[in-house]
Amino acid sequence: MESLDQGRVDALIWKHAGVRPVREIAEMAGVRPDEVLRRKNELLEEVDVLTIQQKRQKLLIELDGIARDARKRAEGATDEMASGLWNSSISAIKTLLQELSRMEKADGSKVEALNQLRIRELLSLIDRTVVRSVSEIASEHDLEEGDLLEVFQGHLVEAASEVQVE
Repeated sequence: MESLDQGRVDALIWKHAGVRPVREIAEMAGVRPDEVLRRKNELLEEVDVLTIQQKRQKLLIELDGIARDARKRAEGATDEMASGLWNSSISAIKTLLQELSRMEKADGSKVEALNQLRIRELLSLIDRTVVRSVSEIASEHDLEEGDLLEVFQGHLVEAASEVQVE
């Protein structure tokens, strides 16, 4: 495929992927559906995965570039034209930054859920270890298992209170 045709096909795939059926995109592009699927996967693999922080930095750098370009263009433009260019560019990037902020909050809640899962797993591990250890100690030293569990439980409650204070 020539590079101009490939560019047109790529543009069609990006524009319509996930919106229109692959067969329809293939008909619009004049290629086979399997070629559309192959190229879509190639395009997706080419996209760098950036962290939210990196995306924010990239957008801020772009915003700085837009501001510099707008100042250069504004030198020869009317005030109304320059103002419109600046406002449109800033508005678009502001929207992107707000979306990244929303995504960051969503990621934060996922991390919090994962942390809660880890805490539950750790508490389960501690509980199993204490129960087994108490049983073994009680049997070896001819002690009451319930009394030993009360001691451990008392220390656990005390330690949990200390952690909450911190």
